[in-house]
Amino acid sequence: MIAGEFHVLGRGHAERLVPMIAALPERGRATRIAVARGPGSFTGVRIGLAVARSLAFAWKAELVGSSTMALVAAMARARKGVLPVTVAMEGGHGEWFVQGFDGDGRALAETRSLRPEDAVAASPSTLVAGTVAEDFVARAGSGSALPLHSDAREFRTLPESALTPDTAPIYGRAPDAKAPPPPPGTPAQIESALQLANTLPTLVAATGTRSADPGEAVGFAIVRAAPGEEEILLIAVDPRERRKGLGRSLIAILATDARGRGADKLFLEMRENNPARSLYEAVGFRQIGRRKDYYSLGDGARMDAITFGLDLDKS
Repeated sequence: MIAGEFHVLGRGHAERLVPMIAALPERGRATRIAVARGPGSFTGVRIGLAVARSLAFAWKAELVGSSTMALVAAMARARKGVLPVTVAMEGGHGEWFVQGFDGDGRALAETRSLRPEDAVAASPSTLVAGTVAEDFVARAGSGSALPLHSDAREFRTLPESALTPDTAPIYGRAPDAKAPPPPPGTPAQIESALQLANTLPTLVAATGTRSADPGEAVGFAIVRAAPGEEEILLIAVDPRERRKGLGRSLIAILATDARGRGADKLFLEMRENNPARSLYEAVGFRQIGRRKDYYSLGDGARMDAITFGLDLDKS
């Protein structure tokens, strides 16, 4: 392993993940990306998958997925030897995710989300690994507990058979939401935006409301947050859904979110001839700057960049 970083987060997945990747050698760029499919925090799973898919698209990298439960089982085998193990991880709504594995790392059943008492009754084991392993063994009255968090730095303990090109999320129970799709835009734009620190994605549905469902999302934006201000780096709406007020709705969501994070200014920059200028001015953006000949048009010609600002305390 060249480099790795591990943090246990309750919140802030979106704010922390991309900067952690960017801090790796060569800003994390790779030809193969492995991503945990879950189960776990619904927000964490969705964000992890969205970032992995976006980077794989931008870098033209191979993308493979693996189960969080399989990784914890592999970590347990690395520590305890070739033994059957029950993986027990904290889930949602007071339940635990549980799954059994044989000594070779093969799953004995699908992951289930169960109440603690049902999990103990359904999964007898002499070795229990995971975030609730100690509680599991205490309730069972027997067995050996191995407290573990899933740690991507131990990815190499996974057998190759545990990796799959399928990167659909594993929720362990009915999901509250689905993983968002890769963002629109060119690979260079996506890579550039995602490599910046404190970048946050937002999706919008055809109804003009916030969305986390790839089946209904028709618009996307990435903003970069800084103390007291935020900048729109990318914003796009499906061409088939334009002229329906969705751009205005998406900007309203971005402005509300920025205010909620303590920002009083929202900025964006565009080419001088961008047809969306009238939309931005209609929602309150005002020109505050110009960068002469900033954009190269490829034929030797150049075009100015226009900077716009929106006062959030007045919008």
